[in-house]
Amino acid sequence: MSAKKGRGALVLAGLAWGTALGVALGSLVISPALQEVRGTGQGAQQAETANPRAEEAEAQAEEANALLAEESGAILADSLKGSAVIVLRAPGAAADDAARIRELLDAAGADNAGEVTLTEKFLAQGSADQLGSIIANTLPAGAQLSVDARSPSRHAGQSLAAALFSDGAGSARATPEDREFVLSTLAEAGFLEYTGADLAAANAAVIVGAPDGEDSFADGALADFAAGLDAESAPVVLALPGAGNDGVAGALASRGETGVVVQDVAETEAGAIQTVRSVRRVIDEAGAQ
Repeated sequence: MSAKKGRGALVLAGLAWGTALGVALGSLVISPALQEVRGTGQGAQQAETANPRAEEAEAQAEEANALLAEESGAILADSLKGSAVIVLRAPGAAADDAARIRELLDAAGADNAGEVTLTEKFLAQGSADQLGSIIANTLPAGAQLSVDARSPSRHAGQSLAAALFSDGAGSARATPEDREFVLSTLAEAGFLEYTGADLAAANAAVIVGAPDGEDSFADGALADFAAGLDAESAPVVLALPGAGNDGVAGALASRGETGVVVQDVAETEAGAIQTVRSVRRVIDEAGAQ
């Protein structure tokens, strides 16, 4: 009888957290659009009349996020125990956002596989050829590059999947020497920053942030990079800031890339928690293939 009650309590708790996350994320997706139409005078009055529950929605989002911040440890407890996760920071990603996701990964019991920061040069159109040349000449032993999808950013994703991730048996795909060669060459050329001693073979990656401004090439380059990781069985979650920041997500959709999980409003507590929950899902899906 007690076992049944325990399972029932877990189910109810899961439903409650799911509801809280849904409320928070739903309100946060709506709120930016409402704030854009707010202003002064008649336009503001019309906006408030057209959206009479705008303040209520925002209040619900704040309350849900406050609750989730207090209980994030209980929500995520040990859900990633035994899995190593690396954080890849896109140019423009807020340090606080990346740090919070790392904290939640720790709360979920994930092993820290380190952090790599991509620079603006990594996603720039003017340096794409140089990136492609470096990738082709530093490829880890056994790694292969796609001959059909030849984007330098996609090839970079395939190379870093080989350099940074573990294989199906839990061993590093690349030797420490190969990994260091790939990363140090890219770092010396100004494409990324990393701390070698902190890096370990990862089971999954979270890409935090998106290119600043409206740069369709950079959006496409980050989408290609994420797709390159995914193509090499390197599970990845793309944590985007702000509702409506769909440049990278749109690029993935236009390319028909469905394997990369995208989480919006990742700078909020609800979005960050959902990001970590998604990491568990992509690891499980990769293991089932």
